[in-house]
Amino acid sequence: MQKGAALKRLLCVAFVAGITLTVPGTPVYADRVYIRDTLYVPLRGGQGQEYRILHRGLRSGTALTRLEDNPETGYSLVRMEDGLEGWIQTQYISLEPVAALKLAATISERDALKSQYDELQARVQQTMAVREQLSEDNDRLAQEQAGLSRELQRISELAADTISIDQQNQSLVSEQEDLNQQIDRLMIETAALESSENQEWFLTGGGVVLLGLLFGFLFGRKIYHRRGSGW
Repeated sequence: MQKGAALKRLLCVAFVAGITLTVPGTPVYADRVYIRDTLYVPLRGGQGQEYRILHRGLRSGTALTRLEDNPETGYSLVRMEDGLEGWIQTQYISLEPVAALKLAATISERDALKSQYDELQARVQQTMAVREQLSEDNDRLAQEQAGLSRELQRISELAADTISIDQQNQSLVSEQEDLNQQIDRLMIETAALESSENQEWFLTGGGVVLLGLLFGFLFGRKIYHRRGSGW
């Protein structure tokens, strides 16, 4: 008898539990909800004001996980971040973050965008500085190129003058060689003339000497004859 009664009680509990799980209006949730713009909302142990308060101070913007929603009682079963579960009036929760959280998110997004803007501005300034530096380098290189072009032109002109001077030097060297040959020829001719003149002077001198001797001989002989006839 006791076993039969226990079995009946177990079947009744299972039946009631099955009915409870299949009753419409108590679906199972697991979505993200937030406390509305209310300062504090109590978390209770059941669906009503008479149930024990598990947490007295759920602040506005507190993130919760909704597990169940009962439209008939106006309560929802939620779980806090630390794992505490309890019932809270559905009117105090929202699927969207409260204005304070939205404002904080907006401010954070604004700060992130401002940071990105400042970074882009810094990059733009850096790019402009690099461009100005490149422009200055380009102008400097253009001036250096112009200077090198002028120097190359001057060197080309000097090279042309050098070639002309070299050609003139070669011409002068050739003329000098011709003059040296003429001088050598004139020296040879002069030496030959001097030798010929010396020979002529020698012959002339010899002739004069012979004439002097002959004249002396004849003159002496004439004097001798005069003396001989006078004696």
